[in-house]
Amino acid sequence: KRAEEERLAAEAAEAAKKAEEERLAREAAEAAEAATKAEEERVAREAAEAAEAAKRAEEERLAAEAAEAAKKAEEERLAREAAEAAEAAKQAEYERLAREAAEAAAAAKRAEEERLAAQAAEIAKKAEDERMAREAAEAAEAAKKAEEERLAREAAEAAEAAKRAEEGRLAAEAAETAKKAEVERLARETAEAADAAKKAEEERVARDAAEAAEAAKRAEEDRVAAEAAEASKKAEEERLAREASEAVEAASIAEKSATTNHDAEEGRTYSLDELTDKAKYQTLDVKPAERETYLSNQVFVELFGMSKADFAKLPKWKKDNAKKNHGLF
Repeated sequence: KRAEEERLAAEAAEAAKKAEEERLAREAAEAAEAATKAEEERVAREAAEAAEAAKRAEEERLAAEAAEAAKKAEEERLAREAAEAAEAAKQAEYERLAREAAEAAAAAKRAEEERLAAQAAEIAKKAEDERMAREAAEAAEAAKKAEEERLAREAAEAAEAAKRAEEGRLAAEAAETAKKAEVERLARETAEAADAAKKAEEERVARDAAEAAEAAKRAEEDRVAAEAAEASKKAEEERLAREASEAVEAASIAEKSATTNHDAEEGRTYSLDELTDKAKYQTLDVKPAERETYLSNQVFVELFGMSKADFAKLPKWKKDNAKKNHGLF
């Protein structure tokens, strides 16, 4: 009975051991299966992640190539527009120079005409004065000669009368007195007539000169007004051309600044000390004329009191002055 119990116990122990071994084997197989499955899932996940990373890298490369192509196209467009603007400015300058040359020639012509007119007026006045003096002298000479002839004739007649009679002597004395009075009267009337003629001629010449001066003044005022209008028009055209040029330049600078700012946003920023020290910034990969764009956004705002985008919209002369104040020009 004991032997039977021991046998049964041994068989039970053997069965239990066998069951335990089978359980352990089964658990080991399940563990190996689970490990294999986990490994396969990890490998699959890593492969999926690698594929996703490769896809993202390819998309970024394509985006970078597209951005580079767009940047190149924009630079070519800006260069073409700048060349067109330069050609237009050159053409405008040629037209302005031609217009100024024509205006200068016209002004010189008008000045020469005015000078010749003044000389002609002066010559005419001098000739008129000489003519009046000559006519007055001729009139005085003719009056004197006529008076002398008359007096000679009267004297001859008086002498003849004196020869005829003593009474003629008294008549001769009376004739002499009358002659002297007549000579004085004629001389006085001739002088008064010459003086009146000279005065009238001087008044006419003065009146003509005043009218000519008034006409010249009006012509000069019209010329000055026309030149002022032309100068105002030219100044307005130059201002519009300058503003258009500044707008094109500002757009170009804003475009370049946007590209440079993109580099700064990616982490390529430097301190103010590095960007203002020539020995330092020459060793950095920066554009010397656009060093301010490599400041961090916070430092930029503290330094200039505005964002980089707002700064890029300013006219070039304002940006240059601001950069000079901080050693970045």
